[in-house]
This record gives sequence, structure tokens and C-alpha cells, in this order.
Amino acid sequence: MEKKEDIKGKLSREMEGQHVQPEATKETARARRMGEIETLIVVGPDGGPVYSFDGAEDFYRFIVETMTDGAITLTGDGKIDYSNCSFAAMLKMPRDQVIGSAMDRLVQAADLPKYETLLHQGRAGNSKGEIRLQTGDGSILPAYFSVGRLEGTSAALCAIVTDLTEQKRNHELRVAAELERTKWAEAESARQRIGKILECVTDAFFTLDREWRITDVNWRAADIYGTREELIGQVFWSVFPQNKMTEFDYQYHKAMEERIPVHFEARSRVAEDRWFDLHVYPTEEGLSIYFRDITARKETEEKLRRSEAYLAEGQRLSHTASWAWNLASGEVYWSAELFRIYGLDQDKTMPSYLEVLSYIHPDDRSRSQKTFEEAVREQKEYELAYRVVRFDGTIRHVNNLARPVFNEVGVLVEYVGTTIDTTERILAEEKLRRSEARFRNYFELGLIGMAMTSPTKGNMEVNDELGRILGYSRQELLQKTWAEMTHPDDLAADVAQFNRVMAGELDGYTLDKRWIRKDGRIIDSIMAAKCLRRADGSVDYFVGLVLDTTERKHAEEKLRRSEAHLAEAQRIGHVGSWIWNIATGECLWSEEHFRIFGFDPDTFKPTKENTQRLIHPEDLPLVEQTLERAIREQSNFEVDYRLIRPDGAVRYHHGIGRPVEKPQGEPEFIGMVVDVTERREAEEALQKLQTELAHLTRVTAMGELAASIAHEINQPLGAIINNCNACLRLLRKPRAQKQIRDVLADVVKDANRSSAIIARIRSLTKPSAPEKTSLQPEHLVTDVLALARLEIEARRIIIQIDLAPDPPPISGDRVQLQQVLLNLMRNACDAMSDVSYDQRILTISCRHAELKGKPAVMLSVQDRGCGFSVEDAERLFEAFYTTKPHGMGMGLRISLSIAEAHGGKLTASLNSGAPGATFSLLLPAVAGVKAGVNSDQD
Repeated sequence: MEKKEDIKGKLSREMEGQHVQPEATKETARARRMGEIETLIVVGPDGGPVYSFDGAEDFYRFIVETMTDGAITLTGDGKIDYSNCSFAAMLKMPRDQVIGSAMDRLVQAADLPKYETLLHQGRAGNSKGEIRLQTGDGSILPAYFSVGRLEGTSAALCAIVTDLTEQKRNHELRVAAELERTKWAEAESARQRIGKILECVTDAFFTLDREWRITDVNWRAADIYGTREELIGQVFWSVFPQNKMTEFDYQYHKAMEERIPVHFEARSRVAEDRWFDLHVYPTEEGLSIYFRDITARKETEEKLRRSEAYLAEGQRLSHTASWAWNLASGEVYWSAELFRIYGLDQDKTMPSYLEVLSYIHPDDRSRSQKTFEEAVREQKEYELAYRVVRFDGTIRHVNNLARPVFNEVGVLVEYVGTTIDTTERILAEEKLRRSEARFRNYFELGLIGMAMTSPTKGNMEVNDELGRILGYSRQELLQKTWAEMTHPDDLAADVAQFNRVMAGELDGYTLDKRWIRKDGRIIDSIMAAKCLRRADGSVDYFVGLVLDTTERKHAEEKLRRSEAHLAEAQRIGHVGSWIWNIATGECLWSEEHFRIFGFDPDTFKPTKENTQRLIHPEDLPLVEQTLERAIREQSNFEVDYRLIRPDGAVRYHHGIGRPVEKPQGEPEFIGMVVDVTERREAEEALQKLQTELAHLTRVTAMGELAASIAHEINQPLGAIINNCNACLRLLRKPRAQKQIRDVLADVVKDANRSSAIIARIRSLTKPSAPEKTSLQPEHLVTDVLALARLEIEARRIIIQIDLAPDPPPISGDRVQLQQVLLNLMRNACDAMSDVSYDQRILTISCRHAELKGKPAVMLSVQDRGCGFSVEDAERLFEAFYTTKPHGMGMGLRISLSIAEAHGGKLTASLNSGAPGATFSLLLPAVAGVKAGVNSDQD
């Protein structure tokens, strides 16, 4: 397919080649007739021949090819068989594209029936008519189509197509010019007629051109604004500058610029206090303005509007509506207020008599209809109260008053009346009744003492509660005055307020007041008095309320003393209380809390952030972790930490808190902080004393074991001496090296044994500070047995060891724990001193256990001795209490303190089913260390 640009260029070249000058055509025709030309070749734009005419018809072919009208031939099926250049140029299409096209495809669809008729008529003879063709660029071509049968053929047609575009345009121009002349003449004639008419009308009139110059003025306008000579030719806005930026300015410009007529009413700025009704029409020249003076009408309308407004406002304020009903025509009039009362839109509905009945409450409808129809029948006035049910379901109470209206012959014409909306009044009356009933209920209910008192008549009414408060009966109170029952010290204040009410300065007052009961007791109360005044402002009567606050006063006093005691207790015990709102971050501290932290309550704002800045850096992570866990789990917490006060002093604190739930659902924590600095210092001093006492106890024990220890040491020393003598004898013999080595090995062994015994004695007697390490329970048992072995053997004690497999290690001071076990073992030996030798069995066991829900180790020492009594059981661990004849009473007390210092327990119990007692030492296991791991060094 050829490109659009190529087709367009080809069409342009063909059209250029088809423009043959008429003079050249005529000259060619003349030369042909004269015989000067025998052969004619028509050359196309590309230089090639289009047609060559030879013979007699060549001349006519040339004429057809060069004529300005289009010439075509059509086949029987309506296709173009031949087209001259002019027809292709008319259609703005290349000729080779035109030839072969269906002619009906080039005809406008609306003209196809006419085109078919022309073809049909053309086959019988000649046919002519106008049709519209579709050109190649999409434009419409009006054409005169002349068609006839082509001679020598049975179905082919030939047609001449004439472009009517220019003819149409020229014809339209001639018609338009003629029409314009006709209109101008008619307009001039009309203008003259209108001018005469305008001079006769009573409306004022003037015209403006498009430059706003006044071109015409009738006598009425001139009478208002000046003479015609003064106005005509002047610019309107120069003559009347008062009209700029007014309604006149806006409407005139609207008509001029939008070319539309406008109508408006406005107050004149030129003729003051005068109103005009204006009609502005756009004209060819500019504007025509017609206006008439409507001042009188406006004044009447304004008076009527004000009157109607006053009436409508009066009806609205009084809820009174007016209405009329014409009995003959059925016409109904309602005022706006009546529509409002019924809840209807006056622009959308005008209810009939039956519709009005439908709005009446079902319980009132029958009665209302009967009353109204009876009044119409008897032609009399009536008054009727009923309820109206609006569309939204609300109910209005109305009172309807109506009277009949008769004509001049006495015939009933209509009813007119008023409808008063009494809803507010009825609701107010009902509210007043309910209020009075509630007041009477409150008055008699007895929740508070009440009285109604007149300044001149005294007590008019009192309730039983007031009698209960003051101890009088109702009748007795009605004979009393307020002053008689008021405490003398409070009477002056009461009278002063009473006088201010009487003077009109106050309508009521409230004060705390004491009364003297009938039985002489003094009671506290809150009294409130309110006056009700007459129209002239004088006091009609008082309503007095008396609330007995005696018990509350006592409770407040108790609470005040309790708070004072609590504050003093906090001060003495160095305990501060606090409340922390997690959502808002707000903190409330007691006075002692501020004192503990070293801050002034008036200058320091307690918050979580401010508090955390005061905590010792080494303790802050522990505090934060504890608070976060408590918030997350909503659980109680305890935490110890150090605080750095503003003066630099370091204090030890113990914090306790628990969550509480507020009614609004906001989480809070409440708690206390204890300054334990003095306690910590005392504990450290006590710990030092206990350490010294424990050392003294160990030294004493060593003294008691001195004989056994000396024997224990003498054995290896004697062995060393014997071995050394044997070694000297062996040195005299030849070849005795092996025997000498064996003897020397025994010497080393005995020397190490002596050294170990001495090391144990030194560790027990050395006054060193406690040092916790990881220890294996079985090693503690074996070490203590080694120290006490000789004493045990001397007392003929049978030792039984019962150790659980793989006990977990414990954390503690080796020496202190050895001291505890040694003390328990020696006590057990003492308890079995009077028992037969075969029953002197000492059992030492080690078991897995739990302490506060965590893994622990229990070391138990069980004997079969005399045990202890129930009375002794309660005092076994008291200081200086002993059951031994020569004991100090400090051994078990020191052992208990050592156990508690290690986070453990020391308990005593009588054996079940056997004589003797069992003492158990419960110690926490080391977290994270597997059982059976040897964590201490011998």
C-alpha cells in the first residue's frame, strides 16, 4: 500500500497538471477545426502520455479531458470506468484510485436514495439533480449530477459532475446581503416606531452604545436625570459615577459582555431613596434600558414585610399560629408557625381537612372530629385541646380556638382560628409535678436533714432525718428556731450570712456548722441554705439542708493522726513510700522518700529517669532488669542498690514494689524504699564480730583437740625417726640401695602427713576474712573427719558415710563450712557419751535437695544419743543457750549464722523411731556447674 505522503504528492502533481488555461483550450480547438492539428497527445505530470487522440472523436476526447467539470462513465454495476482529471481533482484523489471505485461509496449516505433515483432515471433518458460527495480529505462536496445512458452500450452510463461549492457560496452571500438590507430597513422602521412608542410610555428609557455613550433618552428618563441635550453623547459612567461598583455596574456589564437580557430591582444611587425596576436588553449598538419608579410599591412591601415578620416572630415566640378554612371551596390557609407546629414543609404540602385529622393522636382523633363537626353544624365557636403526632414520631400538645365567619347574607363562609402550641407549658407543668414529687421523696427519704423556713414564720416543714440528727421530733422542731440549736461559737457566722441573703447580696450560702442536740451532744455538719424570692426580690422562704458529718470528722481526725503516725514511722524507720504510673511516668513520693534521696519536695520532680540517674552505675543494670521484668510479668519485685545523693554520700537502699490496677485500667506500681545503710553497716560489724567469735571458737576447739592432734602428729614423727635410724643402719651394709629408697619414701610420706595436719590446724585457727569458692560436699566431709579422727576413735564412735552419687558443688567459705560440720560432729559425739559403745553410731549423709525451688545440697549429721526435749528445741539456736554442763552456748548460734550467710538453713529434728537427733545443713548448689565436677583443690 502506498504511503500517505506518496499518495498526497501524486494527487498534488495530477491536480497541477489538470489546470489547463481556457485560452489554451480554445486555441487548441480552433487549430483542430482548421486542420492544423492531426494528432494530439495529452502528457501527464510525469511526462508520459495520458491519452492520444487520433481520428474524428479525438477532438471531443481532448475537450472532455480538459473541461473544468468532472466527466465519468459508469459500468452496469455502478463502478467508475472512466474519469477525467477534473473529477479526480474535485474528489482530491488520484485518478487511478478513482477509476474502478464504486460510485455509491463516494456519495453521502443521506443522498444515496436520491443518487439511486438519478441512475434509474438516467438509464431511461437524462436525469439531473444535486448530491453530496465525500472527498479524499473527508470534506463534503456539493455537486450537480447529470447522468444519461452511454450510446452504443446497453447498461453503461455517462455523467457530468459540476462543483457547486463556489455557486453555493456566492448564492449564500447574495441571499445574506439581501437579508441584511431587509433587516436594516425593518430595523430602522421599527426603531422609528419604537421611538415614537417610547416617547409615549410612562417607563423611563435610554440606550447606550458599546462605548457606554448615551445615544437616546426618552422624556421620562430625561425628567429624572436631566435634559436630552445634556445626556445624549455623554459617557454613562462619567455622568453617573455613583453607580460604579454597585448592582447597576454588575448587571449592566453582565448584559453588555454576555449579550443576555437582565432584569433586576435596585435602590438608585443618583435619585436618592428611590427604587427602580430595570430591564436591560443587549442590542447591536449596545444596550437598551427600561426602568420604572417602584418606590411606592417597595415602601408598601417593606411595611407589609415588617408587619408579617412581626406577626411571624410574635407567633414563633408565643407558639401561636393562625389558620383559615373556606367551607365552600375547601381552600386552606396556614401560617408558617402552624407548619412548624405540625412539623411540615410549607413549600411542599398544604394539608386538607382529612389530612389534618390524620395528624391528630389516635386517642384524641374521634373526640376532635366530633367537636369540630358539631361546631360547623351549629355554626358556633369552639375550643379544643389535642395532641399532634409529627412524621418523626414526636408529639406536640396544641390548643385550638376557632370562630365562624359569615357573609353579608348570614351564610357561613369559613372558619378562622388560632392554634397554640402548649407542649412546653404542659411539659413544664409535668416536669414541675415530677420535680415536686421528687422533692417530696427526697424530703421524706431521709438521706439528709431538710427544712423549709420562713423569715417571719419560722420552720414550716422539716423531715425525720433532721429530727434524728438534732434529737427532736418533728413537732418539737417546728417550735424551735435555728439560733436555739446552733452552737454559740458558730452563731455569728451563720447570722452574718443570713443577713447578706436578706439584703439581696446572696441567694444562698454553705458553711461548716456545729449543733447542740436535745441530749446536749455537739455534732458537726455541713449546712446549705438557699432562698426563694418573691417578685419584688424579698425572701419568701429558705430551703435548708443539713448533712451530719460528725462521724466523717472523727474519721478524718483518725486518718490525719494515722497519716501523721505513718509519716513519723517512715521517718524513724527510714522508709519512704512511692506510686509510679507506668503510662504517664508520673511518680508520687512521700516526704520521707524525698528525705532519703536528699531532695527538697518543692524543687525536685520525681520521675523514673531522674531516679535512675541517682543509682550507682554498678547497680543500675540490675535495677533496670528488675523493673522491666516486673512490668512485663506484672509481678512483685525486690531489689537492693546503692544511691549517690546530691551531697555525694553513698546510701544502701532496699526497694520493694507490687503492681496495682486502677479503675481506668492504667497500670501502676506502689511500693516502698528502705534506707538500710545503718543496717548494712551494723551487719558488717556483726559479721566481723561473728568472724572473730568463730575464730575464737575454732581456737578453743583446737585447744580441746590438742592431745589428739599431738598424738596425731607424733605418729608420723615417730615413724620418721624410726625410718631414719633404719636408713643409717642400712648405709653400713653393702648393696642396700633398694631398702634405703623404700625407707626414704616412707619418710617423705610421713612428713607430708604431718604437714597436712598442721595446715588444717592453721586454716582453722587463722583469723582470715571469709572467702567463698566452689566446693565439693564430699571433700568437706573427708577434711573434717581427718581433723576429728583421733577424738572419734578415742570415744569409740562408729562412723557411717552415706553420700549421694555425684552431688553438685556448693559455693562457700571452706573454713567456715568445715567449722559447722566439725561443731555438729563434736556435738553428736558429746550426745552419745552415755550410750553403750555398740550404739555410738555417727551417720554423715549428703543428699540432693531443693531450696526456694532451686537445686541444693543437704549435709546431715545423725547421732543415737540423748537427743533434746521439746522445750530445748525452741531455743537450740539461741546465743549462750546450751544443754551441756560445760558448754558456752555459741556453737550452734555461730553455725546458724554461717549457714544463713551462705544463703542456706540449719535445722534440727529428733530421729523418727530411734533415739538421737539429726542436724541438717542445707546449702544452695552452684548454678551452671555439673554434678560430680571437682571444683576445689585439696
